[in-house]
Amino acid sequence: MIAYNREWIASLHIAREAKRWWESKLISHDQYLAIKSAETTPLYTPNVFIRIALFIFAYLCSLSIIRMITLGTGITGYQ
Repeated sequence: MIAYNREWIASLHIAREAKRWWESKLISHDQYLAIKSAETTPLYTPNVFIRIALFIFAYLCSLSIIRMITLGTGITGYQ
């Protein structure tokens, strides 16, 4: 099952590939801008710091949930 529209994902891949080609000097800046404006997508991609913060938050939440479950069931890991 795919959570997002396939056309949005394809547009995102096309835009990223065009950026890579532009950085490699395979296409001109005008061509890159034309592709970028034609292939817009409403998908949100956060920067690396937000991704790290979200990972840490999710990790701490999952540890808290696991700890609450183990405290509720009496499983402590100690004998």
